[in-house]
Amino acid sequence: MKTITQRTFRIANFVRAGFLVFILITMFLFFVLLTLSTPAQSFSSTEQEYKRALVKYQKGDFDGAIADFDKVIADYLNNVGSSTGFQYASTGARRDDVIISYNKTIVIVPRTAAAYNGRGLSLYAKGQFDEAIADFEQAIQLAPKYAEAYVNVGVVKQNQGDYSGAIEAYTQALKLSADNFVMYYNRGTALSFLKNFDDALVDLNKAIKLQPSSAQAYINRGNVWFEKGDSDKALADYNQALKLNSSLVSAYNNRGNLYFSRKQFDLAIKDYNEAIKRQPNLATLYVNRGIAKLMQDKDSEAEEDFKKTLSLDPSLASIIQARALKARQYRVQK
Repeated sequence: MKTITQRTFRIANFVRAGFLVFILITMFLFFVLLTLSTPAQSFSSTEQEYKRALVKYQKGDFDGAIADFDKVIADYLNNVGSSTGFQYASTGARRDDVIISYNKTIVIVPRTAAAYNGRGLSLYAKGQFDEAIADFEQAIQLAPKYAEAYVNVGVVKQNQGDYSGAIEAYTQALKLSADNFVMYYNRGTALSFLKNFDDALVDLNKAIKLQPSSAQAYINRGNVWFEKGDSDKALADYNQALKLNSSLVSAYNNRGNLYFSRKQFDLAIKDYNEAIKRQPNLATLYVNRGIAKLMQDKDSEAEEDFKKTLSLDPSLASIIQARALKARQYRVQK
């Protein structure tokens, strides 16, 4: 039985769908603050537009934020055009041979890179992934050492399933900003999706060393140990994660899966109960608990869990059927 993996959670072939929204929200929160530390140089009007965009973004008004970021970008394009004599496309694309020679333009560039980055975050929040990547890449073009923009490219590609592309982006970010927890954490996570577990462990070890208070990093490393077949180390990491944060549904679910793999069904059910207590509308948790109950010959209780699952997510019917059949076959054989 597999586990929930990282901020972009991966759960046993029956848990992925229920966490999609959580994936976007947690990854989003994980890198959103990176935008706020960007240099604040610009003219007063552009500065105010940028600040308004940030406020709207933080309040979840992504359309409003995009509109204000558009104004910052438009200010930049207008100033570049009047200062250098070059006119640029509405996308903000620049000619490679342009040398910005006027202080007025030079001053506004850092804020404009941040505006592209901020607009990209807003587009990402709306699920417009390709447009978000285009904005992050434009930010990088304006500010080639903008490490956070590379991280954001990686996050979007990772959520699109392009793990190799994500790893490439995180690696570039690490060249610009060494000893960065987020970058090692995200790259380790992406590596685990490609089943490159040894390299994933190297990165997650570095992430934990940089931020030992990160419960999620311990969960992810525990998942990697579990995938490698070292359940003792996986259990130690899940336990540590719960010491740091006793409310993490993924830690209880994954530890429950580990106990299930050891045929310690009482302990597995106890952890599934804790997970359900904290997230009672996650259908896949009831599947896990129901299968564990079947393994204990508690068929009527298992059926109640399966009914609850289907009331929350009818699409899981075939998964319940397949797993229940396997559990009943195991009971006959033992």
